[in-house]
Amino acid sequence: MDKKSLWFNFTEGVGEIRNPKKILTEQLVYLEELTQNLISGYVEDIIISNHKKNEYILTNSQSIDFSYAFIILSKYIEKYIYAILKIQYSIKLYPVFITLNPDLDEDLELTLSAICSKNESGDYVAKNEAEYEKLLSNILGSYELGEILKNMMVLAQEKKEAEDFELPF
Repeated sequence: MDKKSLWFNFTEGVGEIRNPKKILTEQLVYLEELTQNLISGYVEDIIISNHKKNEYILTNSQSIDFSYAFIILSKYIEKYIYAILKIQYSIKLYPVFITLNPDLDEDLELTLSAICSKNESGDYVAKNEAEYEKLLSNILGSYELGEILKNMMVLAQEKKEAEDFELPF
């Protein structure tokens, strides 16, 4: 009897998959371009738990394997960061659970609730990549976040100009 692989052909299309964290990271490049590097950001890993080697948990509940905060800041504004949102998802990538900054959530809840549902914890639940991108588009393109970015740019620009004007002695 011949030996053969019983594995599903999972390598097909791997390069086409964009995980939720990567989509956020891509948006940071656009933010830096739009603000002429006055504002930048990062996607911070949030440690969920310490898995030990050979520790296996099999349950019927939705697992959360990855958790990240999406944060913006300016190198010109000391001691200030703004956490836009937090995402959480399992190894399946979708659904993605999005916890929005409460200031933004208050203003955007009606708009975002029309795109996807909220769970009992108050997180928006994006079922697939298209829903996730549409939700992010509405958050990142919102007037409310735009005002925060505009104010950060004003403060950063003032500080940058002051630094550029300082005398060398």
